[in-house]
Amino acid sequence: MPDSSTKESYRMRLGSGLKDIVFVYLRGDYHLVRNRISARVGHFMSADLLVSQYSDLEEPQNGIIVDAALEPMEIINYLKRALSL
Repeated sequence: MPDSSTKESYRMRLGSGLKDIVFVYLRGDYHLVRNRISARVGHFMSADLLVSQYSDLEEPQNGIIVDAALEPMEIINYLKRALSL
């Protein structure tokens, strides 16, 4: 199985050697994410893959955690504040 950023060990490798990296985790419940993926047109990820992604998920303990149920502009504003932009 290819590496996935759902795993902490892979996130550590992604950030290795990078000084100012900040991970952002959009935390959303399974049904919310499945509904959004199902509504996409022409996207490479099938909603059928979501079960394995959630079963492999190791939620980040650091970085910025954002509620995926927020409206897109609310997420952007939250991230701007969190990153002091």
